[in-house]
Amino acid sequence: MVVDDVIEASVRVDCPRCGIVEMPAERLRLRMSPAHTGDRRSVVVFRCRECDGLHEQRVDERTSRLLAAAGVVLEVPAMLPHQGDQL
Repeated sequence: MVVDDVIEASVRVDCPRCGIVEMPAERLRLRMSPAHTGDRRSVVVFRCRECDGLHEQRVDERTSRLLAAAGVVLEVPAMLPHQGDQL
C-alpha cells in the first residue's frame, strides 16, 4: 500500500480588521514587483478567513522567497515593451 503524505503549509497574515490570522498558503497570492521598477518588494493578497475581507500586505524580498517556498501562488506581471522597442 502506498500512502501519499500531504503537508499543507500555513502562513500568518496581519488582517487590518482581525489581527494575526493563520491561513493555508494556497489561499494567498504573491504579486511580484516588475524587475524594471527596481522595487524589490512585493504584495501578498489574501481573503481573510475570519472577516472575508480582501486585503493586501507589502513584503520584502526575503519574505517573498519564504512565501514562495511555502507554496504561495506567484503572480508575475507581464513585461511591457519600453518606448522605442519594436513589437
